[in-house]
Amino acid sequence: MLDPQLVNAELARNADARPHLTPRQLELWQLITQGFSNVAIAKKLDLSTKWIDNAVGSLYRALDIDTHDPHINARVAAAQAYARSTQNAHLNRSYQTPPSTNAPEPPKPPTGQGRSS
Repeated sequence: MLDPQLVNAELARNADARPHLTPRQLELWQLITQGFSNVAIAKKLDLSTKWIDNAVGSLYRALDIDTHDPHINARVAAAQAYARSTQNAHLNRSYQTPPSTNAPEPPKPPTGQGRSS
């Protein structure tokens, strides 16, 4: 699950990176990436669950996600595809950015001097 503000900002910034998705598919992708279930999406958009089920299936096909592979969770694959599409890989950020040698050291916690037990 990704932060909704992060998802909104990245979708707006990188909309041209996914020209093959419709605005509705982008909206569904955003909601899926935020962790909403199909039922919750249907309620949020005031659409039938059946319609959302079909639309999400179309989104998975557009993202080239194999929903018949038992080793793949389509919703997780969609979130990973989102992270890759934004080229920020929010889901694996700690593995992509080496620690900066110029970054200031974090503040040290108090040593406990002056406290009584």
